[in-house]
Amino acid sequence: MIEQKLLQEVIDNQLAIYGSLSVSTKALLGTAIVDSIINGSSKNHLINAIRNILTGTDAGGRPMAAHAATLSQDTLMEYYANANLLASEEAGIDKFEYAGTLIKGSRDWCISHQDKQYTKKEIEAFDSGSWAGKKSGSTMIHRGGYNCRHWWIPII
Repeated sequence: MIEQKLLQEVIDNQLAIYGSLSVSTKALLGTAIVDSIINGSSKNHLINAIRNILTGTDAGGRPMAAHAATLSQDTLMEYYANANLLASEEAGIDKFEYAGTLIKGSRDWCISHQDKQYTKKEIEAFDSGSWAGKKSGSTMIHRGGYNCRHWWIPII
């Protein structure tokens, strides 16, 4: 079941990073993201949809479309992380394993926590930490940071 309120909150948080986008562009991006999740489209389909919406350049002179993969990855992963957290809380699960794939360029933080288990309280203590690529906010949701490929897997 798609949690519409949760999905909208994740989209709003992601698009807030791109503050210079017009309201209409943000609306188009939000619609593309919602459609992708509801229809179960592939991440590549969403990336292409976002590339077709984003125009112009960012403050650094790069094409805005270059942000499509990160926006797609982070929005999808954070939506599923939120849904996973809600389900875990409802089930009374308090222990998680940091799992996912390591790639060339994986953050030291991700490498050092790979396949390790933590309580929710221990994970929340990471929120005040600092590492390359970290996003502010909940480590339960943002995991290692931008473009992170990891999950907090509930341990039953």
